[in-house]
Amino acid sequence: MVGIKFAAALLVGALPLASAFVDKIANYTGTFHATENSKFPATFITGSTKVDYVDLTVSFALGRPDQLAKGGDYVGLPLYNFDLTTLPSSVIHAETFTIDVPLSKANVTSLNQSGPYVLTAIVSFANGDWPNLIYGRYLLRTQFDATV
Repeated sequence: MVGIKFAAALLVGALPLASAFVDKIANYTGTFHATENSKFPATFITGSTKVDYVDLTVSFALGRPDQLAKGGDYVGLPLYNFDLTTLPSSVIHAETFTIDVPLSKANVTSLNQSGPYVLTAIVSFANGDWPNLIYGRYLLRTQFDATV
C-alpha cells in the first residue's frame, strides 16, 4: 500500500504545476470607444476545457465580421501578445480573469472606422517533457461595436 501511495505521489509530482480552464471570451456590453491609448477588457471565462501546460500564451487580433465570414483561420490585424504563465495561479484559476488589450483609434480606423468588430484570441500552449513537447492552439472570438 505504501508503494502505491509513493508511486501516486511521484506521478502527481511529475505533472505540470498549473492548469487553465479557458473556454471563451465574455461578450462586451455597450459600444467600445477607441482613443489614442484605449485598452479593450478581454474577459476570459474559465470552465470545462482543461489545458495543462508548460507554456501558455494568448495573441489578440482585430477583424471585421465580413472578413471572418470567409472561414478558415483568418484572425485579422495582430494587436497584442500576452504570456499567461506570468499570471499567478489564483488569477488563472478564477472563474473569470481580464487582460487589457491595447486597442487604439489607429487600429479601429485601419479597419474602416466605426461598426462591428471581432476580437480573436489565439490561445497557444505547450505541454509535456523536453524534447517531447506537444503544441496546440485554439481560437476564441467575441464580437462588439466600436467607435472612434
